Amino acid sequence: MTIRVDTIATTEAFEALAAEWDALHDRSASRSLFVSWGWLHAWWRQFHAGRSLFVLAARDEAGRLIGLAPFCLRLETFPIPHRAVRFLGTEKVSSDYLDILLEPGAERAAAAALWDALRRASGRWDLLRLGDLLANSAVVEHWIPLAERDRFSMRRTPAEHCPYMPLAEDGEGFRKSLGPAMRQNYRKKCARLDEVDVAFTTASRTDDLPAALERLYELHRMRWRSRNLPGNFEDPRVLAFHADLVSKLAPKGRMRVHELRSGARSIAALYEYEFKDVAFCYQTGFDPASPDERLPATKYSPGVVVIGRSMEAAIARGRREFDFLRGPERYKAEWTKSYRQTEMLVLAPGGHPVAQATLAAERMERWGKGIVKSLIGRKAPAPAAAPPAPPASEGE
Repeated sequence: MTIRVDTIATTEAFEALAAEWDALHDRSASRSLFVSWGWLHAWWRQFHAGRSLFVLAARDEAGRLIGLAPFCLRLETFPIPHRAVRFLGTEKVSSDYLDILLEPGAERAAAAALWDALRRASGRWDLLRLGDLLANSAVVEHWIPLAERDRFSMRRTPAEHCPYMPLAEDGEGFRKSLGPAMRQNYRKKCARLDEVDVAFTTASRTDDLPAALERLYELHRMRWRSRNLPGNFEDPRVLAFHADLVSKLAPKGRMRVHELRSGARSIAALYEYEFKDVAFCYQTGFDPASPDERLPATKYSPGVVVIGRSMEAAIARGRREFDFLRGPERYKAEWTKSYRQTEMLVLAPGGHPVAQATLAAERMERWGKGIVKSLIGRKAPAPAAAPPAPPASEGE
């Protein structure tokens, strides 16, 4: 098969790929929404500063798009200045499961063509720094053997802990799949909110999502401000990114906000994406104050209810997995013990002085941190026992 690989280096050319990109994404083995054209284009619009577009697009003899490597280039200064190839979507918006996209049935040929094109362009970059890869990603399966063949230096380190929950085929099966304690807990908390007329609603239309997102943002900020910490929705660029996603993802049915509402008041919200058979729980928020005096704070757990009802709604739409995405938060472990571990892959061409020096400097930095951590972690010697106090005299 003859394959041509083009380099997409302008925003206009990136935009022109929209339909072909998403068609390949739909056909590919990827189950990640975060490598869709809409997600990555919205990210590029807000976070392109200091980066150069570097998307590799592979086409067969008929001109059909059969492979995509969605990259950008960035000059990084730590530990020494170097030019890094990174995925689009890296940083700021928690893009999990990044990867290259390959045509089913032509994976090996498309992956090899993209790799060869990347190597031919090595005068533009020093090393590859590819984060949030799954163990079964196309990069791991196809590019690591090619990198080993071509004598690249390689470093693989754990990145994110991503819990997920397989979903049953119906609501009854879902409730039975919960452990006895969680099943009882969920039933009781749903009943308590039903008693005070709390409704579960969903916004998924382009016209409804902006207002629902604003309510989610405010609920999320309330929790973080109570801890005197900044939340995820304080950066104007992040807010603009999510606003852009509404027009890109909502028409495809891939974006929704679930809420628990007490009258006009939103007391909990869950921001969700969908792709293929997966519902992705991107962010949650809830009001710590009970909406009704009949519901004391000790019995008020809207987070559990909005998650469970979102799962049941996902099942009704035919989804088979609920992915909590990155983070080992305790509430996720209450729902599931299943998780995926992503990794960071760094590849440096052999004999490339800047790349090899960067890897060596990073190894030294990790070694130094390890030494410090081990020293801090050692138990301090127990203080010498104080001498026993003299016995009190009878006259005291």
